[in-house]
Amino acid sequence: MEPVTAAQDVLAFLGQPASMTAQAQAVVDVITAMAEDYTRGRGFVDGQPLPAVAKVIVSASARLLANPEQIEFQTGSVAIRSAFTGWSPLEKTLLNSVRKVAA
Repeated sequence: MEPVTAAQDVLAFLGQPASMTAQAQAVVDVITAMAEDYTRGRGFVDGQPLPAVAKVIVSASARLLANPEQIEFQTGSVAIRSAFTGWSPLEKTLLNSVRKVAA
């Protein structure tokens, strides 16, 4: 059995079909690069995120994948009024716990 990828985790989190794996992987790649840059490489071992950082990647990727156009829209009674504008407060707290800071 193959290991579950971050893209599959994002799709499961959103309840989306496996047919969206390529788009989910592209989003995960962007968010992973942002997380690695934000933490200045800490929180990653051999290019793989530590569990807490991996959870941040899944939640941030889910927000970006849910609204890739980054625009507000409404369909019937369902409205999306926000876009991915950066790390949520909880995500930032987790990333800051591993982030390398200047002394």
